[in-house]
Amino acid sequence: MSCPTISRRDKPLLVRVRTSLLLFVFLLFLLAVPPTVKPQINPSTSRQAEATVASIQSLELAKPIEGQITGGEVHAYNLALKVDEYAHLDLDQRGIDLAVWTFDPTGKKISEVDAFRVGEKEAIGIVADMSGLYRIEVHTTFPKVPTGRYEINVPELRPATERDKISYRARKIGGKQLRNTRRLCPSGNQ
Repeated sequence: MSCPTISRRDKPLLVRVRTSLLLFVFLLFLLAVPPTVKPQINPSTSRQAEATVASIQSLELAKPIEGQITGGEVHAYNLALKVDEYAHLDLDQRGIDLAVWTFDPTGKKISEVDAFRVGEKEAIGIVADMSGLYRIEVHTTFPKVPTGRYEINVPELRPATERDKISYRARKIGGKQLRNTRRLCPSGNQ
């Protein structure tokens, strides 16, 4: 599917719309709490799903977990949340570039975060839409990279404020629009 062509006459309008959209996203970013992420689970049977959930290490408030990961690997963690509960996660990347995917209790992917490079922390914020186990996956950004270390931690777990809920929803909408744009115009002709 090719992207629609924009005439010269429409370009000033397009520039204004893009500028307004960028300003809106920037303002939301300033008000926002860290991004959210969770991986998707697609087991073929309910028994496999139960075994998968039971074998995954759980994240707990103020109990950091250190890991070692090599290119192409995925490490998964569970995080139990109640409705309208806010969790802040930090992923300290030590010698390797990582991304964090977040999934809700039904297995639906909420977000994918890879904002910072090696040596910096990825910050993820989750506001639970439903109670249950949220799945957090740590992915290497590139499939063929040497082994590196990381630390994942939940420094904050509390009832969500209205500000948390608004910024969380805005990030979800922005992420969906970005994925749709990439899907419709994969060659970058936007």
